[in-house]
Amino acid sequence: TGDFYDFEQESGGKLAEIEVVPAANAPRLIVQKYDYIAESGELAYQVVRYMPKTFRQRRPDGSGGWKWNLDDVPLVPYRLPDIRSATDVVIVEGEKDADRLAELGIVATTNMQGAGNWQAELSKYFEGKRVYIIPDNDKAGSDRTPKIIEAVHPVAQSIRVCDVCAGMPAKSDVSDYLDAGNEISIEKLNSYAIIQDPIIDIIDESNVFELINAD
Repeated sequence: TGDFYDFEQESGGKLAEIEVVPAANAPRLIVQKYDYIAESGELAYQVVRYMPKTFRQRRPDGSGGWKWNLDDVPLVPYRLPDIRSATDVVIVEGEKDADRLAELGIVATTNMQGAGNWQAELSKYFEGKRVYIIPDNDKAGSDRTPKIIEAVHPVAQSIRVCDVCAGMPAKSDVSDYLDAGNEISIEKLNSYAIIQDPIIDIIDESNVFELINAD
């Protein structure tokens, strides 16, 4: 069996606890599974993380197995049950960071398939919410932010962009920020300005093209 250690995640475990999945030429190890829960409370689909680092999505096939596609499956934000009962919701980049904030008692979510794939159909779940967006400290994070604002602004009570990672090394995320000894709270995030007009407050020459072509 043996052990494994993921230096990026700074966590490990027994290989016997990890599912081995055939790939094109060799087996891959699933090291993390993220459940996306439907409005019904049932599992809609999973995002699985492999080692080496790649991600795939799968859904229950109704017979105890999996279908490795999301054909005709309504998309939902990560940790939807928490969002539905919350007033304040933080949007981060990745399930790992959402889980990290949840450990602090902060309702947090993300979308599947990475920073460049915010799905417009997720917006309805943020109706009437106070939304806080924490981008990663990289270009993908800065490009993603205006797309989320464009989609969520019409329904949210308010939106704040909280660049807590701005002073961190390149590509830092929420987990890196916390690991560096910093703290995050809703009170702290409320110190950032509310987005009044997405066009004036967010869009600049560096991301106009990406936003126009977001569809």
